[in-house]
Amino acid sequence: MAEAIEKSLVLGNTPKAAAELAGITERTFYNWMDRGQEDERAGRTTVFGEFFQRTTRALAQAEQALVVLPLAKAARSGNIRAAQFLATHRFGWSSTMRTEVSGPDGGPIEQRDVSGSLSGADLRDALREARRIAAAIGAADDAARGAEE
Repeated sequence: MAEAIEKSLVLGNTPKAAAELAGITERTFYNWMDRGQEDERAGRTTVFGEFFQRTTRALAQAEQALVVLPLAKAARSGNIRAAQFLATHRFGWSSTMRTEVSGPDGGPIEQRDVSGSLSGADLRDALREARRIAAAIGAADDAARGAEE
């Protein structure tokens, strides 16, 4: 049974599917894994410890064959998205984009106290200005993304 689970995992099946194909429940699978891990930590040689080792190795082999190697191959062939995915999901890399916002000609942004009541015209002017600023930020972000590619 353990061999069937191991082979199923290497093929890319989930632990739940591998367990069900072998005729046991998912809960039983994880109980065996937990017990095997405990036995390993305690230095005991048991069938559960062997099950834990073989299953862990099978999961790692499946990940390498079905995820890492294809992504690495795609990244080496110039697929930028594959390279980014591999870098972020496998190696913890992250990309940070900073956007600086300034007023006209790089000056400060005008601020007004709007804690009092505003007229309908003031609100419309504020909304129009907010939309203009948002559009400028969007254009700057688009330009920055274009420069990165």
